[in-house]
Order: sequence, then structure tokens, then C-alpha cells
Amino acid sequence: MNVFEVKATTQAEEQIREIAYHISVTLQAPDAAAAMLDDLDEAFETISKNPERQFLVEEEPWHSEGVRKIKVKNYLVYFWIDIEHAAVQVTGVCYAKRDQKKFLSKMDLH
Repeated sequence: MNVFEVKATTQAEEQIREIAYHISVTLQAPDAAAAMLDDLDEAFETISKNPERQFLVEEEPWHSEGVRKIKVKNYLVYFWIDIEHAAVQVTGVCYAKRDQKKFLSKMDLH
């Protein structure tokens, strides 16, 4: 079984930091923030082992670009698979109840 290297764009890394800050400071739940980061790590482990099991997004043009998503608690993690380099590129992480099409339109794919 091939294991894919999971990489995150600068934009996705910043979104993860913002989510952790929001949960820890704004919601005053540092333990929940730490648990969320652990859950994200588990999701990255899951997609490293079998990224093609996750669904392609339905929205175009991202569907045609091969953008996939995985739900992690109340958040969606967006990524695409680079088969040639055995890598998964995480391109965005956002609250699941946000306007996803608007979020996707602002997301860098690389």
C-alpha cells in the first residue's frame, strides 16, 4: 500500500491556526482546540493512506480539478491528490456551515 505525503498550503496552515485560536481563545476551550488539532492529524493520516476514498466536491470547477473533501467534526478539509509525487495537497479547511462555494472560490489550489 502506498502512503501519500500530506502537505498543506500556506493558506490551509493559516486557516488551521485561525480555527485553533478561535476555539481556544474566543470560545475559551483550549482542550477542545487541542482535540480538534488531534482530529485533523487523524484525518491527514486517513487521507495519506487512501485519499481516493474521499468524495470529490460536487461544485464546479473544483470537481473537474479533482478537489476532494473530508469532514472533521464541524469542519471540511479540502485537498487534491498528486499521484505523480505520491502526495496529497491540503488546500483549505473551513467551518462546514459556511458558504462552501464562496470559500472554494477564494481557495488557492497550490
